[in-house]
Amino acid sequence: MPHPQVLPLFDSTGKPLTGAERDRARKRYWAIHSRDKYIAMRRREYRSHRDSILAKQKEARDKSPLMRERARLRAADWYKNNPERIAARHSKLPESKRIAARIRAKEWSRANPEKAAAHRKLIKARRKSRLQNVCPNPLEVLCFYTSEKASPTLHCFYCGTSLVGKPMHMDHIQPLVKSGMHTAANLAASCPKCNLTKNEHDLTDWFGNRPLFYEI
Repeated sequence: MPHPQVLPLFDSTGKPLTGAERDRARKRYWAIHSRDKYIAMRRREYRSHRDSILAKQKEARDKSPLMRERARLRAADWYKNNPERIAARHSKLPESKRIAARIRAKEWSRANPEKAAAHRKLIKARRKSRLQNVCPNPLEVLCFYTSEKASPTLHCFYCGTSLVGKPMHMDHIQPLVKSGMHTAANLAASCPKCNLTKNEHDLTDWFGNRPLFYEI
């Protein structure tokens, strides 16, 4: 805490600060000039009183639509600017929480069919836009997809399950979100289960977490 003599004793109009105002000015001065210590202190307070702080914040957002909108915009901005931290956080989630999250997502989709349809439409539009930037040869991709689908010996690239006469997914071996390209060399036919569980994981990480491997 800085010495009281260096703290402001008057406001912007020249009026002397009262006791409460002087305390606020002292805290504000300390927060500005000892920022690292101030941030560490606030983090300790948050960890110690996390539940009560979150409850108060939720109560304030429920009372004020403007505050709720600001919180939504801050969260959206943070998610947009921190994709690596989000991916790292999701990769550390236990399987039980992932299953619970999928169940909640399905329940939300059933309860909000119109919003769910709009969300799926937005995802498809983003994916289409992304493919336009990473697909140097669309004709090559189309030929590869057609030949794979017509193959009489079609198998899943990952688990080896026969896909003849069964639903087939075309998966990007190196995910698009991790600098993968939409080319024939980066595509592989897969069963729905492998494609959906692999999702946006690296091939080595995903194989390392699987309980079983297909052997020829």
